[in-house]
Amino acid sequence: MLRNILFCLFIFAGTTASAYNNGVVPVNTSDSARRLIDDLMQTYGDQYPQGKAFLERLEKVDVQSSNAQSELDQLIREAALANPLLDFDKILCVRRKPHKSGKRGFIDLNAYTNDTIPRREWDNEIVLLSHLRTTPTLTSVYRHYNDGILRDLDLYFDGSKILFASINEKGNWAVFEVGLDGKNLCELTPKDQEDIQWFDPCYLAEEGAILSFSTAGMQGVPCVAGVQKVASLFRVDDAWDDNSRKVRQLTFEQDSGWHPRLLDDGRVMYLRWQYTETPHYFDRILFTMSPDGRQQRALWGSGAFFPTAYKHARPVPTHDSMVLGVVSGHHSLPEAGRLMLVDPNLGTHHPFRYDPTTKEWGVPGTHADFYPRVYPKEVTGCVQDSRLGTRCHRQRVRQSRRKL
Repeated sequence: MLRNILFCLFIFAGTTASAYNNGVVPVNTSDSARRLIDDLMQTYGDQYPQGKAFLERLEKVDVQSSNAQSELDQLIREAALANPLLDFDKILCVRRKPHKSGKRGFIDLNAYTNDTIPRREWDNEIVLLSHLRTTPTLTSVYRHYNDGILRDLDLYFDGSKILFASINEKGNWAVFEVGLDGKNLCELTPKDQEDIQWFDPCYLAEEGAILSFSTAGMQGVPCVAGVQKVASLFRVDDAWDDNSRKVRQLTFEQDSGWHPRLLDDGRVMYLRWQYTETPHYFDRILFTMSPDGRQQRALWGSGAFFPTAYKHARPVPTHDSMVLGVVSGHHSLPEAGRLMLVDPNLGTHHPFRYDPTTKEWGVPGTHADFYPRVYPKEVTGCVQDSRLGTRCHRQRVRQSRRKL
């Protein structure tokens, strides 16, 4: 359970975290606070005992007061942190300052891999963010020995150690492990290969086994003339023993994959660039397979034009099929977007907006509002989308305002 509730985040020094107001569904308002509290009361009932008190405080917030927004922000913080699912007070993070190149530690495009990120001269460290409900505190856990980039954290099942990707003594990407106390650093991927990169790892349930994406297949992305390397998924057994370590390739796609994660039922979930079905740049599909590479099957997103990339997908704790990920694009801002909850057991067919009710486009040169129909969650599997600030299966939603 500890492994499931400690999530890995990125914190950039010198920036302030705040909710994103998309202009359609304003956030950090009295209305958004009421929606938050009402939803938690409806969902959790007696498990959310402070709900009525939060609503009473909300009614007393004087919107004309100079301190109104500060009071409202504090109330929203307390009401959100009272969510019974947030039954922990520590989060494992990466604290990182922007690189001298201006990069922030993300890949260049969602079509590429870690190999596009500067490897050295980073001011970053693994930290523990604690005391979330009082005065948040950052405690340093581990800083890499050669100012290498730190990425792709995965916490061990009992919370005692951390798997991550960084740069080894040869200047290559490698997978490391370190204790939660910052001790017992160990490099787990092969060290005797020149110009082979290892990153994006996860633990397997079998003792001594991990998964990691690697460029060891020596492939290049065709649409850029092979300049960018393809990363395939490999299994590493006896990873802690340099003498008996065994490596086996599990995926053989034309293009890269990303973000392996172990599901509660023992399958491995990962994002796969399929390069078939719809136009190829739309085809990043959530796949599953057994830990030995067999039974590879589409989990969610097959045959769809949306989302183009579903980044950093993770299974939701205490739920047997729900997944949380970041909706992003192909050539858009990499590894960024809106959060979306999906449940493949409900449905897998996207896009969830389709078939406008009218094709009356209006007078040329003017604007028109379109209100497409919306597939229910039982068809799409989309349970909730943070951009909408509401449930995905509501029947009508403002789609766009378009100049004709």
